[in-house]
Amino acid sequence: MALLQSGAAPDQSQHQMPNTDMREGESNVTPEEQAAYDMFVSQAYQLIYGTGSGDAVEKAIQDAPDVVNVLSQTAAKTIISVEKSAKEAGKNLDDDVVFQAGNEIVQDLVDYAVHMGKVTKEQETEVLNQVIFNTIRLYGEQAITEGLITPEQQQAAAASMQQNMGEAQPQGAA
Repeated sequence: MALLQSGAAPDQSQHQMPNTDMREGESNVTPEEQAAYDMFVSQAYQLIYGTGSGDAVEKAIQDAPDVVNVLSQTAAKTIISVEKSAKEAGKNLDDDVVFQAGNEIVQDLVDYAVHMGKVTKEQETEVLNQVIFNTIRLYGEQAITEGLITPEQQQAAAASMQQNMGEAQPQGAA
């Protein structure tokens, strides 16, 4: 599959692809990890916003009585699909690449819901946190079923995310 250029929009959407640089905040990312990340995010965006699927995703978000569930389901299914595709092609993706790309996908879906008016700016952080946790849970359940990860890997990812979320909370704000 050809990679999308950073900033390119898929055909069926006015959605703008964000800067897909895994190195932001990380100084030890190898060129191979960055290439795997770029490939992962590009393929994910093709699945979400590409020809034929973009309208369906937009409609699902717009019609959703529970936008958190729709965004979480979309993110988890997309991550699983891209990971399975890579595995079938004989490519072993580093857990950090999958995790960082998954975060990018979740953030982008929440941004898209905000852009569509389905989530307000005031709700954005809370919705993002809920979608992250739900996506990890859904991804973990399906990835275990698909044989992509072990239960121990799922637990470690959930613990890491909770720790990262705790570090992102303002300290002493009461």
